Formats: sequence, C-alpha cells, structure tokens
Amino acid sequence: MFDLKKIVREAAKILPERYEEFESVIEKGGKENIVTHYDKEVQSFLVSRIKSELPDASFLGEEGLNKSGSGDILFIIDPIDGTTNFVQDTKFSCISVAMLRGGEPCEAAVYNPYLDEMFYAKKGGGAWLNDRRIQTEDKPLSQSIIGFSNCPYDKPLTDISFELGKRLFNQCLDFRRAGSAALEICYAACGRYQLYCEMILYPWDYAAAGLFVTEAGGVITDLYGKKPVYDKRCSIVAGCPTAAKEVTEIFARLGKMPENVKTELF
Repeated sequence: MFDLKKIVREAAKILPERYEEFESVIEKGGKENIVTHYDKEVQSFLVSRIKSELPDASFLGEEGLNKSGSGDILFIIDPIDGTTNFVQDTKFSCISVAMLRGGEPCEAAVYNPYLDEMFYAKKGGGAWLNDRRIQTEDKPLSQSIIGFSNCPYDKPLTDISFELGKRLFNQCLDFRRAGSAALEICYAACGRYQLYCEMILYPWDYAAAGLFVTEAGGVITDLYGKKPVYDKRCSIVAGCPTAAKEVTEIFARLGKMPENVKTELF
C-alpha cells in the first residue's frame, strides 16, 4: 500500500542534524537562491522510491525535475523548502510532496524533521498535524497574523510587494517571515498564522501545503481570487477565508503586477 508519509520520513533521514558543508552551496540564478547536494539527493531519492511503487507517475520538482510519465498521477516535489534556513541551521525547513490526480492535489505531506512535525492531508480525509486533526478558525484580517514574503528572487516585484505589505500590515495584527513558504502555509491552516501571502511562488512551494489548507477548512487562491495553477508560477493567498478575501480586495485596489516578472518554471 502506497504510504506517502512513510516515504517522506525516509527521505528526511538523508538530511544532517547540522549543515556544515558551506563550500558546497551553489547559487542558482542569484545569491538569494541557493542549492546544496542534499536538495538533489532528497529529490532523487523521492523519485526513485515513488517510482518503485507507481512506475507510471510523472514528476515536477524544484531541482530541474520535469519528467513525463504515462499515467495521470503527478508528484510535485520540493526536496528542501527553506534551503537558506537549512544552510544557516535555522531548523525551519521541510520536505514537501504533493500527489496530483487529474491535475488536482489529492494527497500531500509537508514534513519538518527538526521538529518532527508531519503536516498531512488527503482529499476528503481532512488535514492532520502528526496525530491531531486540524480545523482552521476563520478570522478577519484585523485578527490575523500574516506570513508575508518580500519576493527576494524577483526584484521587479519589490515595490509592489512592499506596498501591498504596508497596506496589509496596517490592517492585521502582525507579520511573520520565516523562510519556508510550504511550512508557513501549513501554519496558516493550523492556527499559528491565520494567512500566508506572497506575490509569486513556484508550484512546489504551495501544491502540498495548499491541500492541507483546504482540507482544514481554509482557502488557497492567487491574489486575484482565482484557483492556483501548477504549470507556472503564481501569487498565493492561503488560510482563513474571510482574511483571504480581504487581501484580494486590497490587492485589487493596488493594481496589477509588473509584466516583466518570470512566470515559467525553468
């Protein structure tokens, strides 16, 4: 029987207790965006392990993984979400895997091995943090802690991102910025935050965590209020339905994103 949680936990054993191989850190498109050999090893393990049980599956992953299979199952993988945190020994990184069937997430696992926290969801089966079922408590923006990122990989978004952030900050309780979108989206579902918002993300940042949010009773959309896509980059608002709607309304008054922002995956 296919056990996604077990496979993700096995992959986590590849990661060291503490990262000390700083000479092996490689920039990929800028000093803000880095990769280690552990990212690649975890991704390779996950693909091999999943294919041993589901040989027809396809895979999309952060480390250049864009392979076609013959079935309707697609796995979207982020081997280490929060690589900078991982290198800096922050202990706020995760392995994120979403299983999509017919283009929609149907099972997901987001695992922080440093806290031994497994965020797991199955479509129609609810959202779980280890052995505890999670249900989002709906709150307005005025009662919400927001996870918010300033889009460090996309400098053309700096001005509009900070303007949106200022408007949200003036209406919410407070901001958080922890360095792993997948974990922070999960936090928005389990009550540690009420919302996570970012101007642009990759599908591997939100595919798994997004299912966790919806199975917990929350919502995940882009900043225009539309369903997120999985074949290109898009903005993300995830968490409490009331607060999320308020964010999309605030963004609608702010204007459109710059047209020169890269949306393709590779």
